[in-house]
Amino acid sequence: MIEYLIVRTIGLRLHLLSPDDYERLIKGEVELEDLPEYRSLVTAKAEEARLRAVHTKFVERASLLLKVCDSHAPFVRAFLDRLEVENVRARLRGVLSGADPPYYYPYSHFIDLEALVRARSLDQVMRLLRGTPYEVRVRRGAPAGVLEMALDSAYFAYYRKEARRSGLKCLVPLIDREALARLLYWTLRLGELAVVGERRLLRGFEPASLSVRLRPPLLDRLARFFRLDAEQLRRMERHGEVSRAVRVAEERVADAARRSFLRERYAPIAVYYYLLLCYNEMRNLERILLGKMLGLRPELVRGAVLMVPL
Repeated sequence: MIEYLIVRTIGLRLHLLSPDDYERLIKGEVELEDLPEYRSLVTAKAEEARLRAVHTKFVERASLLLKVCDSHAPFVRAFLDRLEVENVRARLRGVLSGADPPYYYPYSHFIDLEALVRARSLDQVMRLLRGTPYEVRVRRGAPAGVLEMALDSAYFAYYRKEARRSGLKCLVPLIDREALARLLYWTLRLGELAVVGERRLLRGFEPASLSVRLRPPLLDRLARFFRLDAEQLRRMERHGEVSRAVRVAEERVADAARRSFLRERYAPIAVYYYLLLCYNEMRNLERILLGKMLGLRPELVRGAVLMVPL
C-alpha cells in the first residue's frame, strides 16, 4: 500500500501551484477562484472567503492521504495536526490580548474546535490541552512567547514520535530541520538567553539525527546549520526582521526535502515532500491574501512567499 501512496503523491504534485501562479496572484493578474484547484471552493469574491478556501484545500489534500494508507496514517495525521497547534496558539493570543484572531483553521483532532473557540481564559485553554500531545507545563507567570514555544516543542516531539510509529524513521532528519527552523524563530523572537534559560522546554526541538547542540552560543549554532551569517541574523533581530530570517531557514528546509526526494523519488520521502509542498502552498496563499487585505506593496508580499520548485 505504501507504494501506491508514494506513486499517488508524485502524481498529485502536478496539481500544486507553481512560482508563476504565485507571481500572477501577487500582480493581480488572476484571483484565487480563477485557478482550477480552488475555483469550486471560493464561495464569495472576498479575501476572507478565499482564505477559507485555501485552508479547506490543504485539509482535503492531507485527509485524502489518510484514506489511502492506514499504516502511515499516524504520520500524515501528525503533520496535519500542526493546524490544531496553530488554532491553540491563536486562542492563547486571543485570551491574553482580548482580541479574537482573524480566523481558525477548519480542523480538529485532539481538541474540539468549538470548545477551544469558547475558551475565555488561559486556564480554560490549558485544561483543553490536558491528555493531548500538546500538554505543556510552564512556570507560573511565564511570558506568552515562552508558552507558545513550549507548545511548538511539544508538537515536534509528538510529530517525530508518530513518524517512527508509522515506520518512517527515515523522515526524522527532515523533521529535525523543521524543528530547528522553528527554534531559530523563537531564538530571534525571545532572545538567546531567554530560550536557553528554558532548557526543559526545548526537548522537542532537540534533533534526534543531527549534530546540533541546543546550548550557547545557540544562535551561532543555528546560523551555521542553516548556512546563515550569525551577525546578519542579529542585525535582523535588532531591526525587527525576524520573519525574513526565518523564511530563509524554511527555504533551506524545503531545499533539503527536495534534494532527498530527487535522490529517492519512489520512497517515503515522496509523501513527506508532497505534504510539505501542500503546506507551503497554503502559507504562501495566506501571505498573498493577507497582503492584499492589508494593502501591502507587491514587492513586500513577494518577499514573504517561498518560491520552491515542484
